[in-house]
Amino acid sequence: MASWQEIETEIPALAARVLASMGKGRHKTMATLRRDGSPRISGTEVEFKDGEVWLGSMPGSMPGAMKALDLRR
Repeated sequence: MASWQEIETEIPALAARVLASMGKGRHKTMATLRRDGSPRISGTEVEFKDGEVWLGSMPGSMPGAMKALDLRR
């Protein structure tokens, strides 16, 4: 999987479009798939910083958060 820094370097037009839409505000809605394939919609925070994309949630909730388990699969 490409890093955000690689995308910014290799596909700057795409990176600019993503930042134009995703870079506004911090709070986003993320869709993941549950183990059975059905969708799960979760609130999350997204920050673009130092060539990386950071995803966050409420303090202490991410390790056991269902969206974190979905992302690990």
